[in-house]
Amino acid sequence: MYIEYLDYPPLPEHLVESIDDIVLRKNFDPEWTYANYVTKPLPDELDTWLRATLRFELERQPLYQVLRNIIPIHKDVDGRPFAYNYLLSTGGDNVTTCFYDDNKKLVHSEVIPAGCWHRLSVQNFHSVVNFDKNSTRVSITVTPKFT
Repeated sequence: MYIEYLDYPPLPEHLVESIDDIVLRKNFDPEWTYANYVTKPLPDELDTWLRATLRFELERQPLYQVLRNIIPIHKDVDGRPFAYNYLLSTGGDNVTTCFYDDNKKLVHSEVIPAGCWHRLSVQNFHSVVNFDKNSTRVSITVTPKFT
């Protein structure tokens, strides 16, 4: 399964920053800063809520992901088999997450709605396409401890 929707609680409204405020946050890691992808630290209160609410131990710090234009076909290089994400902004009505076989032939594509937790199989080739012009896709990403 490439995408699995998870039964975790939605984010409390009072912890959700505006997309503009998220984009203006300083970058988490300058070495992982690209024109179409950057991570940003979460506010402490949101980080604390995630750690107390999610039903698993975290491998690393939860972060915002800010995506623009297109995320080309890739596999995540950080070693995690899955990414657990929560979309705050989709980047457009037709933004599609695509999965590919090892020959980079499309095998699955799906428009993921905002406001729900989902698990992506990030050791499969995948991409994100069809962004609205000048639009931003923002998610929270968490990485469980995989043993």
